[in-house]
Amino acid sequence: MTSLYSLFWLIVAVVAQVLLFNHLQLFGGVILVYVIALLKLPVEMNRNIQIIIGFICGLIIDIFSNTLGMHTMTAVTMMWLRMPILHLFINAEDVKIGVPGNSLLGMPSYIRFALTQIAVHCFLLYFIESFSLNNIFVTLSKALISLIITFVATLSIEFTTLKK
Repeated sequence: MTSLYSLFWLIVAVVAQVLLFNHLQLFGGVILVYVIALLKLPVEMNRNIQIIIGFICGLIIDIFSNTLGMHTMTAVTMMWLRMPILHLFINAEDVKIGVPGNSLLGMPSYIRFALTQIAVHCFLLYFIESFSLNNIFVTLSKALISLIITFVATLSIEFTTLKK
């Protein structure tokens, strides 16, 4: 049931990304809502399935955004690194089932996990986009702004969905 619920919200996030958030820029950055949905996939889901889901989400966004595989590569990389990054911040035996968030990891561990995952995605995405170090400060600023606004959106969603 948790997997179906997560996949439903992932579909909603991908559609919202394609139709709305790709067209809204804030200080040169974009809110990457599909990344937030990828973060919330259940831990018990098979790693290969997570990577395939990341591939499909990235491919859909690339098709509708005309970005030639950039989102696909970054989403696959993010999903490939998901469990190793999660295990950097928590013991592997502590989390075997559930959705990463405050209730499963605790807020400090979830913040570190989400921030690291979003940073990997944003910096890889914008460096692939520029494919050059000529405008490194512009690339870094776009990646950092996208990181900040996506992370703030992630925390906002986490705080509004806290279970008491």
